[in-house]
Amino acid sequence: MSEHLPAFETADSPARTAIYAPWPPNARRSWGAGAIALVVGFYLVATIAMVVGQIAWTVSAHGAGVFSDPQAMTAALSDLPPPVIFFPLMLVLFLTWGGLSLAWVSGFERRGLSTIGFRAERAGRLFVNGAGLAIAAIIALSATGLLIGLIAPVDVTDAAEAADWGRLVDPTVWLVIGGLAAFFFIQGGVEEIVFRGWLMSTLSARWGRIAGVGVTALVFALFHLQVFMSGLYMGLAALAGISMTGLFLGLLALRQGSLWGVIGLHGAFNAVSVIGPVSYMIASQPEATIGEAVSRVFEQATGMAASSGFQPQILAQALVFGTFSLFMLWRLTRTRRQAR
Repeated sequence: MSEHLPAFETADSPARTAIYAPWPPNARRSWGAGAIALVVGFYLVATIAMVVGQIAWTVSAHGAGVFSDPQAMTAALSDLPPPVIFFPLMLVLFLTWGGLSLAWVSGFERRGLSTIGFRAERAGRLFVNGAGLAIAAIIALSATGLLIGLIAPVDVTDAAEAADWGRLVDPTVWLVIGGLAAFFFIQGGVEEIVFRGWLMSTLSARWGRIAGVGVTALVFALFHLQVFMSGLYMGLAALAGISMTGLFLGLLALRQGSLWGVIGLHGAFNAVSVIGPVSYMIASQPEATIGEAVSRVFEQATGMAASSGFQPQILAQALVFGTFSLFMLWRLTRTRRQAR
């Protein structure tokens, strides 16, 4: 991987840099804090279809009368729709969010896709390498979780020996797995377009690379505040892990000068993190339907499920991606020193 840090210099900001590709001479820079507000605003607009869809499902499942009882309404709206409804709604949300961000880049900032990391050079190789790095990260997370378990063991029921792995041969299971993989690569790709693509490049042009990477990682983490639904301490540990993950993704994109690697990493990491437990639940819990397995694993993976108590293994993500980030910082520093 070679560092690609093209210059972005104007009369009013000679020290600023473009992190992916030079901006056109007529390009506009969005405001720093304003860009963060736009990320939030675009997301809120994108959630409209999601909210309308969930309300429609609630009415169809519980009847319109549920809204006359505040307690019943709260309980009904807290239940996720079945996966066959929920994931298409989420897909619309992410595609709308990404579409609004790309429209802003093109319409207001007047710059091309290469300036947010969509460079043709080594695109396929970076994407595949990113997916491979995701697998390595999951292996490292598993190993770290096992080591933490030796120090602070947590009671976990192991039903692997009694699992009926033959259930995974069902074509319906493979259809669900394929659909989940496609969804998470799209979801991860959109998040990378919004955060490491547009926001990080915009903030770097305004405030410099260090602030661009750091603030983007912080905003990325704050978009995952639902982890506190699993409890305060579990939420704090999960948020630390998400922050370190966002920091590493930013540093990796900065070093590669491309968005393709982090899209491959983000998509594969999310997909495997959900598909693995879903497959295990389908095999080990024959009483659970495929839809129930997907819903339960998704709620646990996103921190939306209530926790029975603090589980120290949740710290593994912060430790692993924190270590990855330190290594990437060392590589970036070394590259800069060699270039001088």
